[in-house]
Amino acid sequence: MKTKLFLLLLLYSFNSIAQKPELQYRDIDYYFIEVARLEIGKLIKMGVLIDSTTIAEEYLDKETNRLNEAGFDKYAYAKMEVYQTYFRDCLYQQHLKYNNNVYGLYFSMAGFDDIGWYIIKWDEKDWKNEERINLQQLEKSKKLKEIAYNYDEGPKNLENVNIFIKNDYLVMEREGLYHSLYDLKTDSLLINLVCPLIDAGTTFNDKEAMNKWIKENLHAKIESIISEERK
Repeated sequence: MKTKLFLLLLLYSFNSIAQKPELQYRDIDYYFIEVARLEIGKLIKMGVLIDSTTIAEEYLDKETNRLNEAGFDKYAYAKMEVYQTYFRDCLYQQHLKYNNNVYGLYFSMAGFDDIGWYIIKWDEKDWKNEERINLQQLEKSKKLKEIAYNYDEGPKNLENVNIFIKNDYLVMEREGLYHSLYDLKTDSLLINLVCPLIDAGTTFNDKEAMNKWIKENLHAKIESIISEERK
């Protein structure tokens, strides 16, 4: 009886490990909350903070109750180390299934400011429900394929980033504006600018000006194509 019970528990444990929960949509704040927690932990270990809300006296500017110059230097170092470790891979945001393929939306950091988004394609049998994709894996693996990439330099569209399928097209949307169009029937990228700021050939004074350009030169074209009846 004890042997049977042990085997049942072992089988249950194995199945629990093997059946990893399907990843669900995550916005980038999901990851930056974790990054902030890691930064605080590192600053506590470095002695810059006593706890999550208290600055050590050595690093406290008593006039502002904020970090002094030495404390800020320590913070910049801690932030750099956390970023380099945590954002060494592409991080999951969303995935969709279409026929026998899976299309995943992942993002990565370039330095401290620029964020880039990848759309990655798998055969469904090769999809491993991965939170992280190593950049070398993305470049060399034959089991996945990068089909689109874009980022913002300057003003940024970071909210409500998602992919959706309409009329057999895959669209990447950022802050309500369509940025990329992929034809699922022909397996081809139709519209995508790696960096709108650069490809526009101009310097935008603000986010509003940049998004006006995106709406006219990307969003409107994509919206027109996906709304047409397909033959």
